[in-house]
Amino acid sequence: MKEQNVTSEVALDKIESFVEDAWKTLNQALIENHALLPVVQRVTNFAMSMIVFFHDKIDRYTNSEELKETLESLFVKHIPLY
Repeated sequence: MKEQNVTSEVALDKIESFVEDAWKTLNQALIENHALLPVVQRVTNFAMSMIVFFHDKIDRYTNSEELKETLESLFVKHIPLY
């Protein structure tokens, strides 16, 4: 934001576009490179994690309190099975 002198909304829109473009690239790689499937799957899984950090134009990387709630719901809190 400081380097480009833009608002947080503009910066998060740009990050979201990077994630979307990378997602398309990774999906194409999955289709075209079956021999590299294990490596591409790992990269794809990492890319999918970016959605957790920057979804809905909220920067959870910088504002870690919101990330803490998300991670607790995914890995700490149990899901009732009744």
